[in-house]
Amino acid sequence: MYIYIKKKEEREMGIIKLHFLSILLILSTLLLLLVNARTSNTKHSDIESFQFPISKVSKEGYGTLLTTDTIYGGQNGPVSSYRNISGNFFGMITPIRIGNTEINVLIDTGSSYLIIPKQGCQSCSLNKPFYEPSQYSTPIHCASNDCKSISRINDPCNMGQNNDRCYSPFAYSDGTKYIAEVTQDVLNVGNRAIKVIVGGIISDYGAKIQNMRFGIMGIGRSCPTCPPNLIDSISRSTGISNVFGLKLENNYNGIFTVGKPVVNAGETFSFTPINETIYREYVVNIDSISFDAFPINTFSSSKPVQLQSNINPTILDSGTGISYFTTEIYYSIVQMVSLYCSKSPTECSGLINNCFVFKNPLFVQRLPVLNILFSGGARLSVPPEIYTAKIQSNIHCTSFIRSPNHENLIGLSFMKNNYVLFDNENNQIGFLNK
Repeated sequence: MYIYIKKKEEREMGIIKLHFLSILLILSTLLLLLVNARTSNTKHSDIESFQFPISKVSKEGYGTLLTTDTIYGGQNGPVSSYRNISGNFFGMITPIRIGNTEINVLIDTGSSYLIIPKQGCQSCSLNKPFYEPSQYSTPIHCASNDCKSISRINDPCNMGQNNDRCYSPFAYSDGTKYIAEVTQDVLNVGNRAIKVIVGGIISDYGAKIQNMRFGIMGIGRSCPTCPPNLIDSISRSTGISNVFGLKLENNYNGIFTVGKPVVNAGETFSFTPINETIYREYVVNIDSISFDAFPINTFSSSKPVQLQSNINPTILDSGTGISYFTTEIYYSIVQMVSLYCSKSPTECSGLINNCFVFKNPLFVQRLPVLNILFSGGARLSVPPEIYTAKIQSNIHCTSFIRSPNHENLIGLSFMKNNYVLFDNENNQIGFLNK
């Protein structure tokens, strides 16, 4: 009996221990879930924004990352003479950590997804390191709606691969063309791991006008049925606002913000509504373009000069180094500068191939500010040192050219010394002149 009782006691103690261990296991599991939640999909009010450093990429000439009509529905490429505009600015890059790789990518509001060279790509002429998928990488199937939406082709399963994974073409109007395997992988932001869509380039076959050697972080405007882009994913995972901004200094360095904008006391944005019927690009309306008053010797009176009003819709694109205006707007700007130049022949020579010769280095400072007024009252003020960029010695070239397709586009050349906010929560663009 004693032995039986002892065995019974031991069994009861064993059951108690088992229950205790089960409780510990449950508590540990709950704790682990809470920890994981902090790095995945739980929304946190204590997070307001993330900040990424920005630096410029130097190349000969100006380049563009605007997408072509065959893939994305826009056709905003450079005119054939754009390489004649000598300079050293190309685009803005920021470092990210995706999968097992830290990589620099170009910030592009004119395309939709993160496209980076993948390990094993023999034809890729991009900078290393190449993307190495993590253990959390998951495929997207070629027959899925997500794959069809991303690839925008009728049958993504017919891409010549021997599996059911999603492969997609990506094309850009500088001649860049890729085929990429589209998956989901982990983007590391601070101490958080966020699932995002990644296009790992497996073939680089485009005839580039400008040799572009960086991956592309496409953060264009999402459509309601599209898979989330990188900004969408960060917002959904962390609970921060679906807002991002480019805060650029005079040398194009600065910060790329996601979430609440980083502003000083007293600084406020002026906003213009986004055209909500257009996706993948940020399109706004310009009410007017004008100059501040020219010096008195240019005209009979010193008053602001209205150039254009009721202007066509305008694209804002961080993936384009230079700005584009329709022929009417382009000539209305350069003719006014040329007219003022003609009044001071000892200090300035007229327009030749988009360039002026300012014989007096202080001449540019006497040119007036160019003001772009958007619907809703937002204003972008562009000083002469920006709309006529110094190329070498006394040669200044316009940081804008004629559009090849009757569209207006504001690129990075007009965003310098500004904080441009892309507010997807309220469908508006904000400008804060620095």
